[in-house]
Amino acid sequence: MARECSSIRPRFLSRGLSPEWTLAFYGVQKKLEFDFIVAPGARPEPIRFEVGGTIRIVTDPSGNLILASTAGDVMLHKPVAYQQKDDRDSL
Repeated sequence: MARECSSIRPRFLSRGLSPEWTLAFYGVQKKLEFDFIVAPGARPEPIRFEVGGTIRIVTDPSGNLILASTAGDVMLHKPVAYQQKDDRDSL
């Protein structure tokens, strides 16, 4: 599976969190998505994030993360790893 990189442009890039990776936020089909962009040769294992204000955190049968709070549920899609080559993403 591949998607055109040029069709999705980040609205916000967070650089400086680590010299080895960048956090990019996108608006895709009226939904907020994010990518951790890991530099070639860098290790992704140190990447962590914390979620506050949740009542319950569970995974659904598809592997998505469901964050339940008093304001409602938020779903984070299961992670997908891909590699960019020639302006295309390959899974």
